[in-house]
Amino acid sequence: MKRLFRTFPFVAAMFLLMVLPSGAQQLSSTQGGLSGVITDPTGAVVANAKVTVVGASDKRSVLSDDTGQFTIGSLTPGYYTVSVGLAGFKTAQAKQIEVVINRLSNVNLTLVPGAASETVEVVATAVQLDTSSTAVGSDLSISYFEQVPVARTIGALFYTAPGVADGGGTGNANPSIGGSTGLENQYVADGVSIGDAGYGGLGVYSPSYGSLGTGINLTFIQEVQVKTGAFEPKYGKANGGIVQIVTKSGGSHFHGGVAGYFAPDGLSATQAYSDTFRPGAPLEGYRHGEVLSQPAYDGSVQLGGPIPIHKDRDHLFFFGSYNPTLNQVNYIAPNTSIAAALFAHGPFTTSVLSNNWDGKLTYKIKEATTLDVSAFGDPSRSNYGLNGVFADPAAYNPLVGINLRDTTSFSRWNYGSRSVIARLSSALNSTTELNISTSAKTSHFTESGFANLYAITDKTSGSTGYQGLGEYQNPKTNDYAGSMDLQKTVKYLGSHTFSLGYS
Repeated sequence: MKRLFRTFPFVAAMFLLMVLPSGAQQLSSTQGGLSGVITDPTGAVVANAKVTVVGASDKRSVLSDDTGQFTIGSLTPGYYTVSVGLAGFKTAQAKQIEVVINRLSNVNLTLVPGAASETVEVVATAVQLDTSSTAVGSDLSISYFEQVPVARTIGALFYTAPGVADGGGTGNANPSIGGSTGLENQYVADGVSIGDAGYGGLGVYSPSYGSLGTGINLTFIQEVQVKTGAFEPKYGKANGGIVQIVTKSGGSHFHGGVAGYFAPDGLSATQAYSDTFRPGAPLEGYRHGEVLSQPAYDGSVQLGGPIPIHKDRDHLFFFGSYNPTLNQVNYIAPNTSIAAALFAHGPFTTSVLSNNWDGKLTYKIKEATTLDVSAFGDPSRSNYGLNGVFADPAAYNPLVGINLRDTTSFSRWNYGSRSVIARLSSALNSTTELNISTSAKTSHFTESGFANLYAITDKTSGSTGYQGLGEYQNPKTNDYAGSMDLQKTVKYLGSHTFSLGYS
């Protein structure tokens, strides 16, 4: 019986391929498409016109049908040039037509009588349509987030979509979508889930300290789609939203970039708290300390292009980037007052250094068949916490405050995740698409560098004292996954999409 259930999806898939008639091109969850109508100056449709689309890594050609319509699916998100030619007409060409995931970018072109050797460049605007999904969501393409002033984190992008709000204690990268908690979303990169297998967050999630890192850097991202509701049945593991991420790929021409972003200490204001305005401050105030500034530094280098095989630049491509970030918080530790004797701690700084990296190989096996292999990670370390940094170490008093002489840190953190993804995407014919993917992800959090644990005494709360390590966990997670998804679109009393998958 178990063997029967394992075999059923594949048998049903083959049956689906044989019995369903042809129709429009179905779209992959990580790809998009182009469609439109070809007409002449009188408005009459033009059949059998050759439509060619060329992008950084994709080149496809189709003929317009009897109604002048054309549809090309399985295109990598990005910008394309669309050319239309037919004997007796000048070649029409439209540039910078954007393709986004899960959408058909509609562009209509008009052929003008003349020699086919002549090219007429037309100004065309693509309108994105989603005819294959009931999901409600927002597409955030690279052209959007490179122009909108948002913070240099992937989490900041999510909040530009309607229906997305702060998740509270679940971290910036884990927002509340559609009213759910921040740990009830599903995060998908190149068709594979990259969320934390244990707790559901993006990147690493520590039971003690919450969300840490994102596992994927902003430089590697081509497009983000946030689905806020009514998404397709194939998306599970989510009571909240679905966040789909498509990463960048190389192309037939070399391209790259170097960038730097910084918010130095001098551009950050001291944060105000209620204690700041209490009577008697600062002698009796600042119970919670102060955040003086939050400097941040971010560098980025990226490069992509072809890997020639027998002088062929159109089959194998690479892309890679390195995106180190340094985020700091400068504090004044809280003062303590025991028996009317004030003990003042000095300033200290927590620093988080993340070495975000990624790499991707793309192999165009055939015109409509692509194999992608990518890897990315965000190894990070931090000197998080206070370990008795005093304004005057000589004034150390074991009866007051945190009784440690160590002026480095309370503990050191080492954490991060690494994902490896392989994905085969193929348009078997004009109406059928097959996607097979596999992934391996590992994430870890390690806290170390503790001082004399049992000498730690917290007396800031008055007469109550706490000693020892407290809550302490060093989780490590290994997550392996595989999936197959077959989609078929038919036209009968409208356009309908059938999908069958197993993961």
